[in-house]
Amino acid sequence: MGQSVMGGSIVSRAGWPDDWRSRLIRFLESRERAGFEWGSRDCFLMVADAVMAMTDRDPAAELRGRYRTETGAARMLRSAGCADMRDAALILFRAIDVVDATCGTIGLIEQDGRWSLGIFCGSYFYVQSSLGLGILPRSAAALAFEVI
Repeated sequence: MGQSVMGGSIVSRAGWPDDWRSRLIRFLESRERAGFEWGSRDCFLMVADAVMAMTDRDPAAELRGRYRTETGAARMLRSAGCADMRDAALILFRAIDVVDATCGTIGLIEQDGRWSLGIFCGSYFYVQSSLGLGILPRSAAALAFEVI
């Protein structure tokens, strides 16, 4: 990868495999050039895939394969009582202060009036972009969520 994801402190996560951090790094490296695709490589499934890589648990198991378009994703969010990805994250994950985000923490960024999920690792915030993995400064994230 162009930017190292190895920086930052090592955090022990109760109940996670001992190698969760190296699993996350391998996952991020695998997504470096994998572009955005609704229903497989969108922001929600990118974060769900990262969580699955770290924990062996799939927070999106019930939602996989249920949409393939932006309209389908919006319909699924509305059927769950969510107006947007911010609402979904507030339901699925436990909010924490952004300054407390560590490697493996989920974050939200707002761009052009839309909320998108990403994941913190080292000094960066990683998001799914049309060209592959987007690497942003940690300060780009507006909200943070602990994976539970």
